[in-house]
Amino acid sequence: MEKSISLLALNQRINEVINGSFTDLYWVIAEISEIKVNSAGHCYLELVEKDPDGLHISARVRATIWSYTFRILKPYFESVTKKTVEAGMKVLVKCSVEFHEVYGLSLNIQDIDPTYTIGELARKREEILQRLEEEGVISMNRELNIPLVPQRIAIISSPTAAGFEDFIQQLKSSNATIKFYSKLFPTIMQGAEAEKSIINALDCIYGYEQFFDVVVIIRGGGSQADLSCFDSYQLAYYITQFPLPIITGIGHEKDESVTDIVAHTRLKTPTAVADFIIQQGVALLNYLIEVQNRTINITGSEVQEQNSYLDNISNILALKTTNRLDKQHQIVSKATEKAFFLARNYTRSKQAQLSAITSELKHAVKQTTSSRAINLENLIRALPPLFKNGVKLQRNRLNSAEKTSQFLDPGNVLKRGYSITSANGRIIKRSKDLKPGDLIKTTYFSGESISKIENTE
Repeated sequence: MEKSISLLALNQRINEVINGSFTDLYWVIAEISEIKVNSAGHCYLELVEKDPDGLHISARVRATIWSYTFRILKPYFESVTKKTVEAGMKVLVKCSVEFHEVYGLSLNIQDIDPTYTIGELARKREEILQRLEEEGVISMNRELNIPLVPQRIAIISSPTAAGFEDFIQQLKSSNATIKFYSKLFPTIMQGAEAEKSIINALDCIYGYEQFFDVVVIIRGGGSQADLSCFDSYQLAYYITQFPLPIITGIGHEKDESVTDIVAHTRLKTPTAVADFIIQQGVALLNYLIEVQNRTINITGSEVQEQNSYLDNISNILALKTTNRLDKQHQIVSKATEKAFFLARNYTRSKQAQLSAITSELKHAVKQTTSSRAINLENLIRALPPLFKNGVKLQRNRLNSAEKTSQFLDPGNVLKRGYSITSANGRIIKRSKDLKPGDLIKTTYFSGESISKIENTE
């Protein structure tokens, strides 16, 4: 049997080899996959290196920055890079290689080169912009049209952010006569969860797209290190695909984030966003007032010109009418005299004819009256039976119509299990009259329900 040693003895040998072989400090390029700072101020990291496609990890090691070193490195790194040390960041660190019999292999980090990280961040940012450009989506949100007056506003912000309060206060203090309606979608605006939180808010707004004119993403400033989530490819892609114009007021004036670049409109602060929205409405009101004044001026001139024209026409017509009336009066006088003469002769001739006709009528009337009296007596005898049968027939028809009316009464139809479907006040008879997203009202014998169309067949 071969000679055996204990695990401790093996690890002690490994410790001697490693500590004896790696006596220098090494500059190492790696990506931070995990980072934690405990209550004592010590920073524990997991460093990885990925293959060229970035899908698989080809190397992994634990690392430590002791508190006395971390207190110096952290503020220096953030002041230079404007970023906080976080997972996903690629760094160049100066470290020693250590091996402990219990804790195993680790790197003791003593320095971080911020200039390397700045270059990596810039490269990553340019890669995101280039990818969006190659996909043909980088300007899609900017190509959307903002309504003349964007009154219905979806807000993505932290509810406790000062920038949110500034935005709402600015809208309320506007002297414009336009009413603005806003809805807050509470969101985490910094840190590791910010990107996911903002995307979730956009998904929620998308479900109510028809109720809003624009979306604003605002926050009240803060350090540059807090804004790394706005340089995310996934968030930028969501914005390019969003069907509503997105306005940003993230509160940093010096640098444009990827989110700012792909948004429809980028402004410096939440207050500037509110001013922009207000000015859209003020511009429209000023334009309408200008159009109103121009219309009044043009109308006044046109009315004055038409009044002068009508006055001239009235004078001409009055003169011509007077002359025409004089001529017609003379013609009428002559016609009246002639008509009177002809009417007198015609009347005398017709009086003679009338006397003869009167005599003939008296005789004919007497004979006709006698004959009609006999027929009337016969009709009176036959009328009661006919009337009785007619009344009976009409009563039967009325009873039948009443039964039919009760059968077709909507209330009775609903009692039998039928329902009435309507949309926008119209009765729906065919499924092709509806489209996904329409709201329909269904009326039952007792009550109503509102439904939303998801699909039609």
